[in-house]
Amino acid sequence: MGYGSRRRAERPMRLAIVAAGYADGIIRRAGGGGRAWLAGALRPVVLVNMDLSAIEIGAAAVSEGDEAELLGPHVPLDDLAAW
Repeated sequence: MGYGSRRRAERPMRLAIVAAGYADGIIRRAGGGGRAWLAGALRPVVLVNMDLSAIEIGAAAVSEGDEAELLGPHVPLDDLAAW
């Protein structure tokens, strides 16, 4: 998964793809430890590429066009830095 396939999914995952990546200021290292607010909960950020990020959504009801918060009231900068 991602550049050079450096990460592999250990199990099946449902992912939401968000049109924001490190070219947009998202910290690349957030992939694999960061969280995003989506569908009313904090969800794991699995991968951050140049122009997109992948968020694990599990069984959450997510539709195209839903907003994902990568930084904001539910995802403070201090938390992002700690993750």
